[in-house]
Amino acid sequence: MSSETQSAETDQSLEKLLSSIYGLVAYLDCDCNFIKVNKAYAEADGHEPSFFIGKNHFELYPHAENEAIFRRVIKSGEPYPGSRYFCGSLFWASKPKQAANT
Repeated sequence: MSSETQSAETDQSLEKLLSSIYGLVAYLDCDCNFIKVNKAYAEADGHEPSFFIGKNHFELYPHAENEAIFRRVIKSGEPYPGSRYFCGSLFWASKPKQAANT
């Protein structure tokens, strides 16, 4: 199997996973840019999922304290105690706009 085929299959699997989750899910890169969001996440903010792709989380939802937490998680690779922030995993938020304030 070529790496291109494997990448396409991985992308399809991620898409299936995200579309099957009713909770709000955003997948970010290590610069806090959106890679993918599920439909529930996008709709909660009044957008299509494609709106978020490539945009920076903290440009859309500025919050210095949460950005510092995200950066610490990204740098350490360790989850923030008592939090939903994990580096390299799915980032959950109860409401996208409020995520910056939690």
